Amino acid sequence: MSGLLSCSLTNASVLCSGKLIPYHSQASQPVFGTLHNCSEPCNGAFFSQEQVDILHYSNLVLSCLSIITGCIILFLYLINYCKIKHPEAPIYYIAGLQLVISTMQLISGLYGTFNSMSSTNSSSDSEGLHCDDRYKNHFNESILLQDGGDNPFCLTIFAILYYSFLSILSWWTVITIEWLVTSIKRKITKKKYLYIISHIAGWSIPIPFLFTAAYLNAVSGSTTEMTCWISRRNESLYQLAFIITPLSDSGLIARKGDIVTAYISLQGMKKSPYLS
Repeated sequence: MSGLLSCSLTNASVLCSGKLIPYHSQASQPVFGTLHNCSEPCNGAFFSQEQVDILHYSNLVLSCLSIITGCIILFLYLINYCKIKHPEAPIYYIAGLQLVISTMQLISGLYGTFNSMSSTNSSSDSEGLHCDDRYKNHFNESILLQDGGDNPFCLTIFAILYYSFLSILSWWTVITIEWLVTSIKRKITKKKYLYIISHIAGWSIPIPFLFTAAYLNAVSGSTTEMTCWISRRNESLYQLAFIITPLSDSGLIARKGDIVTAYISLQGMKKSPYLS
């Protein structure tokens, strides 16, 4: 029956204010803020449809520009492959990972666009990857996808995005350490084992984070990115474990490495015969 809420509720008397939609979390965790039985629409509880459309199409344009830039950088890398050595090469790995992220963002955006164009009801909102059309309110708005781990397409997009995101952080950390080692003792960069260790670290560090997030089903739709990302359920714990901690560790190592490298370079300049 049109206008009725088709929601899974343990208590039918639950009331949700504003644009929030009744929804019972099977994980017994807060769904929206501190609320356990209310979820926001997939277009957000605080955005108008015009704002959502602007955000959506801006994301598509920026993704296309980023893809073009990434392709140019990788093309330059391929034509100069023999001239680019370690530790400069990881910079191009980062460009490739950014290209992957932009491509996944574009796929997510186009998925929502095509679903919106093929919708038979012109008044319905865009059913993007981040939406769960099984639960709607009387405005015909879908709920924000909560259990992304149960959606194979959502989980796949999340895995590629999250792995690429953490790999970028890993490679920036590896580059910082390699530049630090190079500034201390240049001959060590010629040893093959350093090259192998850097690749193992750059590509394997994200794996434990990725599998842990998938195991905990810490995946849900994201309103702003319009794709699947770290869940907003139990937000403080998930964001701390899977976003803030990797960013903080990578940033801390990079900053410390930059300071030490700058200090060593300064000491080398003081010993230069041209400055004496």
